[in-house]
Amino acid sequence: MRTTFFVLIAAALVMVSAAFNPAVAQGQPVRSGNPETMAPARPDSGDWIRVGYDDDGDGRIDRFEYLHRLDLESARLSSMQRQEMAGVSPRDPGKMREADIAELNTVTGRVDDLKRVVLVGMEDEHQLAKIRTADGRIARVDLGPAVNLRGFDIRPGDTITVHGTRGTINDKAMLMASRIDAGSDTLSVGWPYDRQLSRYSGEILGVRTAPFRNRSVPEQVFARVLLDQGGVTTVNLGPTHMLPNMSPGELRGKQISFLAHPARIGNRVALVAEELRIDGRTFQVDWTMAGVSRPEGSISRVQ
Repeated sequence: MRTTFFVLIAAALVMVSAAFNPAVAQGQPVRSGNPETMAPARPDSGDWIRVGYDDDGDGRIDRFEYLHRLDLESARLSSMQRQEMAGVSPRDPGKMREADIAELNTVTGRVDDLKRVVLVGMEDEHQLAKIRTADGRIARVDLGPAVNLRGFDIRPGDTITVHGTRGTINDKAMLMASRIDAGSDTLSVGWPYDRQLSRYSGEILGVRTAPFRNRSVPEQVFARVLLDQGGVTTVNLGPTHMLPNMSPGELRGKQISFLAHPARIGNRVALVAEELRIDGRTFQVDWTMAGVSRPEGSISRVQ
């Protein structure tokens, strides 16, 4: 876990501690009112400085300790030198964050390994790669649906550059490719459908069914869901006859988790489910078996 070192506020912490806690000003041990969280005793010498650490990066100080001022100054100078070597001003931490993000969103190196996997909620197999960078690190990359890579020959040993966004697959950090550069060739990774999938969860507030003007499209179930992350959304749960062993009315009040993508239905935007989890059971919404294509464009519903 990376620890953020609050060097710049160390002196201020000492002054605040002295102002609000006479024991600190007198060089006496400091103890928290909670016996389970004991603050470290301050050494008697005035050469020691109280330093706070943010262990989880949430902007709050999680613990304190005392460091000798010479050690603290040495650490501060070392940190400044590292920032200068990285081309980042120590007075502009925002640039450091941007540099870190840019580094994580682009990977250049040699392809060590390639394999295809089937991912939950995705139609096509995805091509995963392990890329060894110049400094010896291994980066895991999702190159996108394998079908999109036809005619773009990538083999182990090739040197490529991948641009994309950060994500996770099976709890492993992964770069999700949006563009691949290999030699003089460039491929924009097309994720026409599965790239927009997101996971949602919440409580079903109400359910209704709706027919469509196109009679070949079966009646479908729409639910209003109070999302755990806040807000209320409308979700197309799929054709009525494909609900998992329950009527639409039985869904009201149940907790639901679903994988979905946005689509415009009439003049409104709703989510279209691909996977449902209700009462501890997971169901795939098989739009192909329903005899219709996935609602992705504009579809008209009978009002």
